[in-house]
Amino acid sequence: MGSVSSGLTSGYCGTKWFSDFNGYGCGSTNADYAWCLTDWYGGAYQSGNNIWASYYNVCPEIGNATLTISGTAGAGSWFVPLNTCRAFWRTHWGYSCGFLGTSWCHNRFNERGDVTNALTTTFNYQGYFIWR
Repeated sequence: MGSVSSGLTSGYCGTKWFSDFNGYGCGSTNADYAWCLTDWYGGAYQSGNNIWASYYNVCPEIGNATLTISGTAGAGSWFVPLNTCRAFWRTHWGYSCGFLGTSWCHNRFNERGDVTNALTTTFNYQGYFIWR
């Protein structure tokens, strides 16, 4: 696992993906934790506990990959073909609770997002977690 020595500058994942999804994980300023792996290979994952919101986005530049989400709020797995992206997000919005509904409670969750089946794949992977 790691990054390739030079980034790709052709195809959707090597060019337009960056402008379409800038600010989600790559360049995000509103998240408590964000990641941005560009021109990565071999697989990757991110995980968090007690999360209020999560976002994952993978875009294979060479080859195909699988995005797998697992955790206390549910699980799923999606095949992601070359030069397409797959985004997944989850929020557990708060509900009013406490004395006369004056405070907010949040249903929080633990979650992990894996990029797998990518041993010979170069991909971009970004996302974020929000705990607030």
